[in-house]
Amino acid sequence: MFWGIVVNEHRKVFKRSLFWVALIILTGISLIMFAGLYFSQQAGETLISGDIAAITWPFSLVAALQHADQLGIFIVVLLTATVACQDYSLGTMRLWLSRGLKRPTLWTAKTTALILPFLLIAALPILASSPVTAYFTLMLKGTINYSEINLIQVLLGVLRTAYSFLPYASITLFLAVATRSLAATFGGGAAFALLENLVCQLLGEKIEILKFLPRQMANSLANSNWLISNTSAIAENSALLANGYAVVGLLLWALLFFSLTLLISRGQDLTE
Repeated sequence: MFWGIVVNEHRKVFKRSLFWVALIILTGISLIMFAGLYFSQQAGETLISGDIAAITWPFSLVAALQHADQLGIFIVVLLTATVACQDYSLGTMRLWLSRGLKRPTLWTAKTTALILPFLLIAALPILASSPVTAYFTLMLKGTINYSEINLIQVLLGVLRTAYSFLPYASITLFLAVATRSLAATFGGGAAFALLENLVCQLLGEKIEILKFLPRQMANSLANSNWLISNTSAIAENSALLANGYAVVGLLLWALLFFSLTLLISRGQDLTE
């Protein structure tokens, strides 16, 4: 029954027009960012070397993952909130539980079903922008040096980005079960992500404990995306944890809020 729920949730997620619209917006923003820099150069503006690097291979691949990391969080929050809250409003939770399914199994299956959509959110900006930035590379550099690109690191970059979504999905799931309100859940999850990002940008290098926030640990993993270029190394940053600690820390955040979700869900009266 567990995998039956996973398959059923997959169908529901991929049938949601809201999910596909959000992906189109994410992809569109990423393409606009790349095209804006390129066409400003075509219009006569002189781009600095960093801007040229950002829209040409291999560093445009790193930039596309950054777009997915920073913007994709809000799709993750929206998707998780929708999946969880509609179970209450449509009565599907009561239906599953009436068949003898345990609540921890139900929530675990629903969470598992989100992994594939998260991978798609992480991968789509890089898949969609790669042909465009390949063209920009040919126009600005005259050739594409494929030896500079580490394809294994491209795949790992997608996995790192998707993995960094887990705490936000877990926090959103907790809010959904606690409030049963789509508006409150999405608002709370998005507000947390925005506030956390602002605090990390302003104080991340000044306050040591902030490196244990999900945003900073996600930045730790994203820092390894520079290895997509065979000519680059991971830049040292005292505000970030080592990758191993970041992986464990993100998992602990996800497990903490998932455990709280199960705790709250266990005592809920679904007849309300």
